[in-house]
Amino acid sequence: MSTSRDDTGPSSSAAAEALRSADAAAGRIRSRRRWYVAGALVMAATLATFTIALAAWPDRLAAVIVPGLLSVAAILALLGWSGRTIPTAATAITNRVMLVSAALMVVTLVLNRLLPAGFSGWLILTGLLPALPFLYLAWRVARA
Repeated sequence: MSTSRDDTGPSSSAAAEALRSADAAAGRIRSRRRWYVAGALVMAATLATFTIALAAWPDRLAAVIVPGLLSVAAILALLGWSGRTIPTAATAITNRVMLVSAALMVVTLVLNRLLPAGFSGWLILTGLLPALPFLYLAWRVARA
């Protein structure tokens, strides 16, 4: 029988290296999550602003709203480029959120036709409807 000990555990340097690697991976995940949350918040703000502006000032569509949408599209493209990798589960929930938001946009457009012309509190409340799914998405991802 041999008395030498061959079953010693990993060395402390190997354990420290494993911890550093795990911390680096966690940092990358948090960074990507921040970009995803930022993109969802930008979408929520854009949808709310667009629907409110479209209903309150339809005559200003070409002068202000369209250039504003192009600016937001550029910001979203930058956010999308910055957070290029999205897990499959995140893609599935994003697709559901976009579908719900599109349905709420249709509801908002119908409700805005029924509201009196001009800027009002009801217009703001209906304008927030399409943004709610993206706010939920940002909240859900941020707390995960």
